Amino acid sequence: KPTRGSLKDATQWRHDVNVYKDHFSTLRTWDQIRERGEEVSWSNLVWFPQRVPRHAFIVWLTFKDLLSTGVRMRAWGITQGCSHYSEQQSRDWSNTVASLRSRRHNNLDVILLKMVFHTTVYVTWKERNSRRHQGACLTTDTMLRRIDKAIRNRICSLKYTGSHKLEGLSHRWTTQPDCVRVRSDAAWHETKKVAGIGWTTEDRSRLSSFSLPERFVNSPLLAEGLALRAAILHCRELAIPRIRCESDSSQLVKALTEDGSFAELYGVVADIKSISSSFEFVFFTWISRESNRVADSLAKQVLSAELAIMVSTNSA
Repeated sequence: KPTRGSLKDATQWRHDVNVYKDHFSTLRTWDQIRERGEEVSWSNLVWFPQRVPRHAFIVWLTFKDLLSTGVRMRAWGITQGCSHYSEQQSRDWSNTVASLRSRRHNNLDVILLKMVFHTTVYVTWKERNSRRHQGACLTTDTMLRRIDKAIRNRICSLKYTGSHKLEGLSHRWTTQPDCVRVRSDAAWHETKKVAGIGWTTEDRSRLSSFSLPERFVNSPLLAEGLALRAAILHCRELAIPRIRCESDSSQLVKALTEDGSFAELYGVVADIKSISSSFEFVFFTWISRESNRVADSLAKQVLSAELAIMVSTNSA
């Protein structure tokens, strides 16, 4: 874009009609060069901020009737049964779409319904291909567990800041009857390599608090892992069958839910996963620091007490 007067020419990128900026935007460039069609009524069911891209793509193909489901072959007189339940009649999903578009639900419920819809379509389509082309079949229970796990992982991977309104997604999806809420946190002293770990258990509004000191802890992330490990070990000793574990360490939650790679957590994460197999239900999720104040206070108190003991021992 040439400038006026004696100023040097400057390169600017077009972001909109008569709108130019110094930086390049792939999104804005794509908006400028693509052909726009009329917005369809179901667009917000496919494209919403919390979607999983590969799930959304399959759902988009489904709405466009571009998946190879055998419907066209049936029109040619070739028998095409249902790969899952051997049903001959095609099911109309207009009622499902109408329900998803309904405004009777609150915002969090709508987001969850869309996520369930996307994941169900994706897992069903993937299983259909596996049965047709590989001859491998999953049970209905296994498919449901995969849908559940995919939704949990997506909820955990969302970016939360402070008391973000989307934090309620996790609670809505994972609320289980007789499920004990476990919150853990840690405080770490870099010089002494000492940590204080604290955790709480909440069952039917009854809150119990626990804390322990840990020595020879090389990082704050490891301290967070040790706190969670101690908490679920305690729950196993009490024979608690269902737990919901909450931590304000996003790295720890990622390591547990998305197989994130953190060398310092390798051993403790393996321990946590092994212990988790003892429970009927276990779920790991992130919470804000504000929501984890009790466990944080417990960890700081026990760390302070342990440091005082170390000082008195050394002075003696």
